[in-house]
Amino acid sequence: MGASITEAAQAAGVTRQTVSEWCNHHGGFQAELSECRSSALRDAQQQVEDAAIMGLVNGAAICRAGGVPLDVFMKFNEGTNSILLSEQKRLIEAIRDGRTDETEASIKAWREGNQALISVAASLGTDLSLQHAIQEAFQKGGRKGLDEHDISALVDVSGSRK
Repeated sequence: MGASITEAAQAAGVTRQTVSEWCNHHGGFQAELSECRSSALRDAQQQVEDAAIMGLVNGAAICRAGGVPLDVFMKFNEGTNSILLSEQKRLIEAIRDGRTDETEASIKAWREGNQALISVAASLGTDLSLQHAIQEAFQKGGRKGLDEHDISALVDVSGSRK
């Protein structure tokens, strides 16, 4: 999934024109391609939901360890939904349009903010697994020369196994 027609043709050992014809005229191929795309979309949505839930649970753990009542945390989170929705739209549009170099906040700024969160969470004795995984993504972005890019540029880190 995600390969160009040329890459798919090379992987299948056929010409680019053959794959293009399959995409445009072969019902079975079109159905399978559609199912693969639907599956990828479902998997991506599940990843978003899982990450949001893990972030919420992690935030609750930090609040509880810091003596913040969970009712206060819950009330605080009720007000963040509209911000998250607009940020989701902004990030996806930046990735789609190739504008990840236009920053709202750079990867470097996010990495520094996450480091501060790690310090607070560590002082409270909470598990740091999630923060360390996030920090590693920010560090990979830095190693790829993306420090001054928007956080949306992490799509190039997430899509790479290097």
